[in-house]
Amino acid sequence: RAATATSYHDFDNIEVMGGSVVTVLDNPNSNFIVNATLTLQPNGTLIVQDTYDADGPLTFVAGGGNTLRLEGAVVTDTTLLGNPFTPGTGTVAYGGAALNHTVYTRSNGVQINYHHLTIDTSGGRTAAQEAVGLLRVNGNFTILGAPSVFTSAAGSMNVAGSFICNGTFNHA
Repeated sequence: RAATATSYHDFDNIEVMGGSVVTVLDNPNSNFIVNATLTLQPNGTLIVQDTYDADGPLTFVAGGGNTLRLEGAVVTDTTLLGNPFTPGTGTVAYGGAALNHTVYTRSNGVQINYHHLTIDTSGGRTAAQEAVGLLRVNGNFTILGAPSVFTSAAGSMNVAGSFICNGTFNHA
């Protein structure tokens, strides 16, 4: 179910069940705020086109196929992706044509360890690694398609799984 532009996106707990795809539309009047727990079950997908503001824990439940796709901005406070951020076997995807993305490497001074990380930008938009800190991907790092562009920071990227580049990779 889609929310209208006048709805207020401020939730306490959200759980995206397996097999579900939930899209949060861009709301110019408010951010998508999760005050408590955001849980992505295996094979559950949350697409956030609005500004993402997770104040509580973000948990990818082990089992795989769970995805958080960020198409809007991320509020740059002390929690960034969620506090704590538990990647499990999930994927964080930075994508869309709305804006250029920063791929964050730390939250409140703590290393962010992505499981899988996907870059899926389009429309001339890019994604760039946060300048400070190691970008650590414990699974696969994927630049999805020809219009997708990612720029890493100098000498600070570690990918434990496959490095798949079907777009453009720029190393600073």
